[in-house]
Amino acid sequence: MQDKKLSRRTLLQMFGVGTAAVAMAACQPKVVEVEKIVKETVEVEKEVEKVVKETVVVTEEKVVEKAAEQVEIRFLSDPSPAELKGAVPLMDAFQDATGIRVRLEPLPGGLEKLLASLAAGTAPDVFGEWGPGMRNLIEKGQCLNLDDLVSRDFDESEMDDFVPSQIQAATFDGSLYAMPQYCGIWAGFYNKRILDEAGLPYPDKIDWTYDTYLDYAIKTTKRDANGRPLQLGVDAWFGFEFTISTNIWTWGGEVHDPADNRICKLGEEKAMEAMQWLADFRWKHKVAGTVSENDAINNAGGGNGLFGSDLVAMKPEGSWGTKGFIEAAADRFDWGVMPHHSGPDGDRVTFSTTDTWMINAKTAQPDAAWEWLKYITGPDYQKMRIEVNGLQPCRRSLAQAWVDWATAYAKEKNPNADQDFGIFVEGFDYCRPMVYFSRHTDAKEILNPVIDQIYTTGEAQVKDVIPDACAKVTEILTKA
Repeated sequence: MQDKKLSRRTLLQMFGVGTAAVAMAACQPKVVEVEKIVKETVEVEKEVEKVVKETVVVTEEKVVEKAAEQVEIRFLSDPSPAELKGAVPLMDAFQDATGIRVRLEPLPGGLEKLLASLAAGTAPDVFGEWGPGMRNLIEKGQCLNLDDLVSRDFDESEMDDFVPSQIQAATFDGSLYAMPQYCGIWAGFYNKRILDEAGLPYPDKIDWTYDTYLDYAIKTTKRDANGRPLQLGVDAWFGFEFTISTNIWTWGGEVHDPADNRICKLGEEKAMEAMQWLADFRWKHKVAGTVSENDAINNAGGGNGLFGSDLVAMKPEGSWGTKGFIEAAADRFDWGVMPHHSGPDGDRVTFSTTDTWMINAKTAQPDAAWEWLKYITGPDYQKMRIEVNGLQPCRRSLAQAWVDWATAYAKEKNPNADQDFGIFVEGFDYCRPMVYFSRHTDAKEILNPVIDQIYTTGEAQVKDVIPDACAKVTEILTKA
């Protein structure tokens, strides 16, 4: 008798009653059930009892042997109900093709809980992390070296299907330790109505520059006689690993030494110029709102988010936000996609996400874990995540499939929609991995207070606080 796998209905029911049910329902071999079925057969077919009894012994041995050889891997994942619904048939197909069982295991608590489970030897076989947390796991030796597995199963064309910056992000000391979950690219959105009213042409993906971007922001900002915003030029989120670092690269500067991420470069001239230029959006030009002003605009726009309020001209954003912004804007206004602006030297640089899947370095099932890792970075699983989450896939060969999905979904919400989602795909050619210091958390403990002074409260100028903070970061990260 074939080993039983969890049906779609059964798995969904288990997730519906909580994680304890998932942990208990680990797809254990149903040897008892097999015995029952065979014994019932014996009772019915009395005239061949001797032959059947001999068959029972052989069958039981084969079932036990197969159960002992059955491989199960634990996959750290807590999907939304929609993604779970899309994942279950793919898990079924994977088990049918490989005989490998996959058990989903939520692990609340984030990176700290994962590190604790790794230290205790109880971590799942396959898990995911992003950005600095991802690098932390790799640099701490918690992730399996994938070099031999990749060399065995992937030829050059297969590896070329991934975006180089994502492979770079997962490479440490010349070896690969992770594979991308998806490929988000940082670019932006603009409100066509607001630009039309200001008489401004839509951002051009060839000539869109830093000074044009600021000019547009100034011309589309409206404040009343008391300085209260009626309309903002930019929804600016001053996230260090997002807007700030990307703008530094655009200026030709660096956050840290590319060859040694213990060495902070924020105190160098180009980096500081880029950081101050960005801070001036909020405090000098007042084209970006303060926290309280942004809240007021959002409320005035019906709580659809700052850009979704229809009262903001432009918003830097990643492709991972596409589905949400399509839904927020719906048919209330028309909008388009703009590339990240080029800098003073004409360079256009953006970043790609570093959300990756990794294999536990201590897994007892490296080959089975690798088979699952290949599957979830392959076309079937990536297509499912496009349709469910709107995530830009990690495979170049699926890039057009994502553009087609986004175009169709936008038109479903607004028949007049006309966005060039291909701009996000073009970012593959000029993106870098999301920035990460060695011991990123330690570096951010020093940098966060001064970043708040520069961008959140406006109490400080970049030149007055960054050089000292940068020197402290280098000092602490280079200590043995």
